[in-house]
Amino acid sequence: MSRPSGISFNFADCTEALYSSATLFWMAKKLNDFSALKTQMRFYDEKKEFATEKLSVWENRNPQKLLYKNYSRVLPCYVIFGHDIDFSKIRAPQKKLWIGRGENPVALVRTNWNIGEGLYLGIKGGKGNLSHAHLDAGSFVFDSGNIAWAVDLGAENYHSMESQGISLWKYENGSSRWKILRYHNMAHNTLSVDGNEHIYDAFAPISKTFDSEEKRGAEVILTDVLGRKVKSAIRQAYLENNKIAVIKDSIESAEKKILLRWNMCTPAAVKLLPELNTIELKKDGESLKVVVESNLNLRLKTWSAQPKTKYETPNSGKIFVGFECEVPPHTKLNTTVKLIPLQ
Repeated sequence: MSRPSGISFNFADCTEALYSSATLFWMAKKLNDFSALKTQMRFYDEKKEFATEKLSVWENRNPQKLLYKNYSRVLPCYVIFGHDIDFSKIRAPQKKLWIGRGENPVALVRTNWNIGEGLYLGIKGGKGNLSHAHLDAGSFVFDSGNIAWAVDLGAENYHSMESQGISLWKYENGSSRWKILRYHNMAHNTLSVDGNEHIYDAFAPISKTFDSEEKRGAEVILTDVLGRKVKSAIRQAYLENNKIAVIKDSIESAEKKILLRWNMCTPAAVKLLPELNTIELKKDGESLKVVVESNLNLRLKTWSAQPKTKYETPNSGKIFVGFECEVPPHTKLNTTVKLIPLQ
């Protein structure tokens, strides 16, 4: 889940900040695979001692600092599980694709295991009625080197929400939980139909995986999640030739016309080039070109990422980009979105 930009794939109520995990030391020994500790090395100093002041990656960039005192209770586990590990022999994993096939399945792809280098793409399936879940099936994140171009807004403050009468733990469609922007599918990097909520208890499985240099990633079936207004909805997310990310969607409408929204949350500055079906993103001196290909006419758009209530957390520096497309009844929409880092 560790991204080259220095944050995590923080779907659902996960935190964006990265932190050290004693569990990985146990797992590495159990599997006899010490490459599992590659991403943990950032939390240690040159003497290979536990760096308590470095529990948060790149603290000058990451606003979510994890304090040492919160994890001191597990320090003995590091001694027990890690005392005989030779850190100098830890190498990067050979695999570039990892699939987690749980109730909230994820696919993670990367081209490089060093901090600040290479491409990273993550996509998830799952459903909205799991513990701490969001309506985020089909959502993806994307990094190029130090820059996180496609991000997740993360969790909300439980106490603030409950103080306003929000029933956080009622997951049914129409419940007040889904009125919170950060929990709704419209705020995630996925598809939405007619502005409706995803079906909260519908499951989006990872149906295929791709693991070649030309195409590495996964396919997620979103048909049930998007509801009865679609006959089918399939999303593929993969890295192509280790150079660009591709998000490919195929959606077939049912009996009525639908308005499909393709959404991506970004911290970058945005420029729409509708005549080229292209969106230009710029951040920290780097650029990303988002090129949209479609068999139907569409409208490139931006939307505010700021909540409409005063009690929700402001999403400072974030904006939603993407497009809308009106799909006639019984019609298939095929779109290919290419995320192209510019040198």
